[in-house]
Amino acid sequence: MLFRQLGVAEANIITVYVLGVLVTSVVTRHRIYSLISSIVSVLVFNFFFTNPQFTLRAYDQGYPVTFLIMFLAALLTSSLAVKLKEHAKQSVKAA
Repeated sequence: MLFRQLGVAEANIITVYVLGVLVTSVVTRHRIYSLISSIVSVLVFNFFFTNPQFTLRAYDQGYPVTFLIMFLAALLTSSLAVKLKEHAKQSVKAA
């Protein structure tokens, strides 16, 4: 709600949600949390920032594509973070 009051653009809000997914994937141990976080971020964005607000409906024709791209970007970045974390663990074991 603070984003709306400050007049932050939707693209910047999406970036904040993708950042949240990325942080979740770095902090947690399993990939399932990254998947769940990606799905939840899309649903929360839809609920709070699309018209009509406070529903899971989106009337604009472009939103399904936005949701798909947002989900894929969040899932991809979180998967890369998990792989990077696993690679760092393997490097520590090898050292």
